[in-house]
Amino acid sequence: MKTNFIKIILTVIVPTMLHTCSSSDDITNDDDPQSQSNYMYYSITGSAVNHSFTISEFQEIENDNITILGHVYNEGTTQVASLVFARSLPGDDFKEIYMTLPTNIGEFALGEIETGSTGNITEEPIFNMKFLFGELYAFYDGDNDGDNDLLTHLLSKNISLTITEYEETYNDFGILTLGHIKGSFEGQAYYKAYTGPTSEPEELLHSVTGSFEYTIPNNNL
Repeated sequence: MKTNFIKIILTVIVPTMLHTCSSSDDITNDDDPQSQSNYMYYSITGSAVNHSFTISEFQEIENDNITILGHVYNEGTTQVASLVFARSLPGDDFKEIYMTLPTNIGEFALGEIETGSTGNITEEPIFNMKFLFGELYAFYDGDNDGDNDLLTHLLSKNISLTITEYEETYNDFGILTLGHIKGSFEGQAYYKAYTGPTSEPEELLHSVTGSFEYTIPNNNL
C-alpha cells in the first residue's frame, strides 16, 4: 500500500459525546435511521467507494463502537458547529465523517479541501467535510498491483448543505455547545490517487448525498 491511512483524531474542549456499543455486521447491514435522533445516513458513488452507509445510536451490531460528537467553537470571528459520526469494528473496518458547519438555518456551500501532489492538505476552508473509511469500504488499485492507491481520505470539493433545524445550549460548566442540528447535503467529494504505474496522482470524483440529525444527550447538559 503506497500510503498508510491515518485516522483523524478530533480534539475539542468539553465535547458533547454519545458512545454506544451494541450486538452481526456486514457491509450491507445498515439500518434506516429516519426516525432516530442521532444518525448519519449517506451514499457515496464512485470508483473507490460505491455504497450507502448508516451511523446511528440505535444500531445493534456485535463488537461495534459508535461515537457521535457535537460541539460549537470559534474559528477566528466565525462560529462553527462541528459534528463527528464514527463507527468501527475490529481490524480495518471503520467509517467516519467529520463536518464543520455554519451555525444557522439555511443553505450553504461547503468548500474544497485542497491537496498537494502527495495528497497532503494545503488549504482547508472553515466549512468542509471529510469521509474516512477502512480498506473494507474504500479501495482503488489504479496500476493493478494489488495495493490500495488512494493517497487521501474522501474530501469535500463542492457540497451543498441545507440546515433545517439548529439549537444551541449550555452544559453544566456554562459552556456554549451544540444542542440540536438537522440537515442534508449533496455534491462532490474527491480522493487523490495514483491512477497508473507511472502517472502523477489524480482526483477521483465521487458523488455524495446524505441526511443527518444530532441531539445532545441529556447526560451531557
